[in-house]
Amino acid sequence: MGETLQSTNDLLTGLLARESFREHLERARQLRAAAPQAAAAYTPPATPAQCDDGELQSAVDHCPYCQGVGYVALDVPVTDARFGKLLPCEHCAPYADELCTRQRRRDLMKKLDGRLERYSMLKGDLRTRTFRNFERDRAPEAYTAVRSWAAGVLKRNLAHPWLFLHGPVGNGKTHLAAAAANGLRGQGEAVIFSTLPQLLGMAAEDTFKYKEDVVYVLQRAPSLIIDDVRAEDLGTDWARTLLFRVLDHRYVTRSVTLVVSNLPLDDGGRGVDCLRDYEPRLASRLGDPQVGRVVVNTAPSWRV
Repeated sequence: MGETLQSTNDLLTGLLARESFREHLERARQLRAAAPQAAAAYTPPATPAQCDDGELQSAVDHCPYCQGVGYVALDVPVTDARFGKLLPCEHCAPYADELCTRQRRRDLMKKLDGRLERYSMLKGDLRTRTFRNFERDRAPEAYTAVRSWAAGVLKRNLAHPWLFLHGPVGNGKTHLAAAAANGLRGQGEAVIFSTLPQLLGMAAEDTFKYKEDVVYVLQRAPSLIIDDVRAEDLGTDWARTLLFRVLDHRYVTRSVTLVVSNLPLDDGGRGVDCLRDYEPRLASRLGDPQVGRVVVNTAPSWRV
């Protein structure tokens, strides 16, 4: 009985594989018929991780080794164990794998996004903020830094997962932070956007379990943006400890994080309020050049 069941399972697996192969083969024939010269001339990009989805699909469809089938039969002697077998094409497989990985990630992020929504403050007018409608000439360095950070998150090639953006109030920092959050969400990335006052407000609500849920989620969110870190919200040990717990975990795990503040890391000898005065451990982590970048937005206030 067991042998019969196993042979039936093997037969089903073989039939499914053959059907899949025939589908791939028919698709490859259609591609060759539609654009025979393009398929022969195509050279796949060097690094799958740096390709967009269209480039990945083209690398698979126009692979000069398998002609888009996805499998190859090796020219080996009859005595070779691989003789007569269809094997995944090693030339386009990395591109196909990356494409599948991205789709699985998008599906997962879509499910996760709804659960993260309760912790995110990206609502109302903030949903309209984009890099395109930001007046980049007023703050070119800040614009370039935040946009490059967001692009690096999407391409998975960030040299520094943290970015600390600071400057005077009202000069476009929140717009840039919201633009980054909107851009990431638009590409299927799970991101939490919160302000420090809102974060503290969430953690102060309800039960101890809910408070710990807030900390847990913020520590582990794929991408976290905390805006409006200001002196008046860092006046208690409880507030400083909460923020430190969230960011220290992300520092250790090198998780993607953007922090926005009107406080510089230190006073530079000017005797002004700075983050180091309130939480030196956090200032030290935000200023670590191995983990993040510090960018100053020197633009004047837009509200004047």
